[in-house]
Amino acid sequence: YFGQGLPVGLTVVALPAWMAANGVGDAQVGELVAWAYFAWTYKFIVAALMDRFTFLPMGRRRIWLIAAQFLMAGGFVVAAVIDPGPQDYTLLVAVTVIVMTGAATQDVAVDGLAVDLLPEKEQGTASSFMFGGQAFGMASAGAASGAGLQFLGAQTTFLLFIPVLMLPTLFAILMRERPGECIFPW
Repeated sequence: YFGQGLPVGLTVVALPAWMAANGVGDAQVGELVAWAYFAWTYKFIVAALMDRFTFLPMGRRRIWLIAAQFLMAGGFVVAAVIDPGPQDYTLLVAVTVIVMTGAATQDVAVDGLAVDLLPEKEQGTASSFMFGGQAFGMASAGAASGAGLQFLGAQTTFLLFIPVLMLPTLFAILMRERPGECIFPW
């Protein structure tokens, strides 16, 4: 959940503040935030797909978790390559939707893992830690990326987020949902 909070902090906190500080109108700043949350509205579709399509040798949800992480990192790679300015509204919206789709997909996968693997009596406590981890990730990313956008520029900020996002990806790759599952498809 910490890894899920990272893109939320950048797209919902830092990008809107950066855009507003650089003269982008309130309507476009608000629309960017709306687009960020739009990705969370179709989680029920992702959940249905996740329950229907999986790669069981790697676990029911792990392949989705890894794909979500790569989707988020891919969005930041695109943003770093293109190096948008605060006025590049359409590009910032596109990157935000890509990254937040990955975050929403990761949310569905992790929630599914928790319900599937944790005993019922531990799910409430786990949910508290998950929510706290997401809040910490959002706060950390909002502060770090806000400073990065201001002092280092967009390209460097997006580039710095990629290895940070890859740490939870590495964890997802190396973990197993159940004993006997493959780490890699082969």
